[in-house]
Amino acid sequence: MHLSELAARHPDKPAVIMADGSRAVTFAELDSGSCRVSQLLAGLGVGPGDHVAVLMTNRLEYFAVAWGAQRRGTYWTPVNWHLTADEAGYIVEDCGAKVLFASPETADVAALIAARLPGLTVFVTGTDHPGLRRYEDAIADQPAGQPPDEVEGMYFFYSSGTTGRPKGVLKESTFPPFGTGVGLELLMQGMFGFGADTVYLCPAPLYHAAPLRFNMMAIILGGTSVIMYFAIAYELWPYLTGRQHQSLAPLRWQLWLWFVGMMIMTLPWHWLGLQGQWRRVANFNYDNPIIASWGPLVTLSLAGGLLLLASALLFIRNLAVLHRSVLPTPVRSLYALAVDPPRRVPVALNGFGLWNVLVLVAMLMAYGYPIAQFVIAPSPTAIVHRTE
Repeated sequence: MHLSELAARHPDKPAVIMADGSRAVTFAELDSGSCRVSQLLAGLGVGPGDHVAVLMTNRLEYFAVAWGAQRRGTYWTPVNWHLTADEAGYIVEDCGAKVLFASPETADVAALIAARLPGLTVFVTGTDHPGLRRYEDAIADQPAGQPPDEVEGMYFFYSSGTTGRPKGVLKESTFPPFGTGVGLELLMQGMFGFGADTVYLCPAPLYHAAPLRFNMMAIILGGTSVIMYFAIAYELWPYLTGRQHQSLAPLRWQLWLWFVGMMIMTLPWHWLGLQGQWRRVANFNYDNPIIASWGPLVTLSLAGGLLLLASALLFIRNLAVLHRSVLPTPVRSLYALAVDPPRRVPVALNGFGLWNVLVLVAMLMAYGYPIAQFVIAPSPTAIVHRTE
């Protein structure tokens, strides 16, 4: 599907909505905005195969930039806006970006990157910042019509850099005509039923691969994306179910236990990766085993696993509390269809006991066997053996 065709067919239909209802952009506005971005890039000498970087928080302008870069045939790289200037600057430099788009929250970091890379052109939306060009002024003079010779670009994601510098994953492109698609359209239609009636809620940051691609597919298939600036799933729960916890403290404790436990449990793997060693755990011989003795790395992994176990138990406790609580007043939401009430769900799938059992089974499968290896195994070498 071609974005301009969608704009001609549904000019006033919302393409992207901010979840708080503060702003929205129609398909006609998104199409014209992305055309202006494409023309802006062309005027800067950016063409098919060149690279563009996006260091923006969740906002409407993100999609005009993304679709503008896409229809210009560029490789465009979303950059994590939590990174420091050095970390983000490395990605922008490594991908060879000629242009960087920033938002007010990332303007300071973008300015530091611009100082480091003199040949980089940086635009910032929603604010004025010394040394940066204002996005709104730059696109205002560009034509809003469909650019000639449009070709499909390609997103160019980087890894998180957990065990070193982030690494770009470049997928070669033949740059087919814009509107051909990137290969995900049929998958999203067939597997998830995406179409013109889709309303996709995105609580995740757009620099992540899955949320960004899901939103892009929802839009190009004629649906509407609802974008949240930041959200925690537990705090969304009352608006989706009509049920609410009396206190959010246990919920946050459960999230933090999971987060800290995962960090501690995986720390030995990351540490060995930094040392250039293998990080596999398996029941066959290989060099540089992780488990050679009951040392600090094994202890850390076990401690992290126990924290994850505590998080799972607290999750079950929270489910039980939630099951007994109901909101005193109905919840009203904007730009969303009502969630089917529980009575429409088969009783077998709506019982607390079923989900409790599923969580327990998953918990035993995830944590029981690894812990049993440590406790029951006659020696650490029974788990992993060193190749002689």
